[in-house]
Amino acid sequence: MANSKNSNGRNKKGQTKAGRCHCGCGNEVKRSFKQGHDAKLYGRARKLADGRMKFSELRGLGVARYAYPYYREAQAEFAA
Repeated sequence: MANSKNSNGRNKKGQTKAGRCHCGCGNEVKRSFKQGHDAKLYGRARKLADGRMKFSELRGLGVARYAYPYYREAQAEFAA
């Protein structure tokens, strides 16, 4: 019998399914980020907010949709 999944994304043993890290590194993770990689994405969002990085570069990494909340936070920080 195959390892069937429940509606919440867990298998019968309660383990969550693996996905890809949202920072763009491509590592398999059980959550959104590998440890410390959320800071890497936040750093990229800060560079975007202060003009050191272009949005097209962020989109090329495939992480633009994950960076947006961090970008808004950094943008508010630079506006203050």
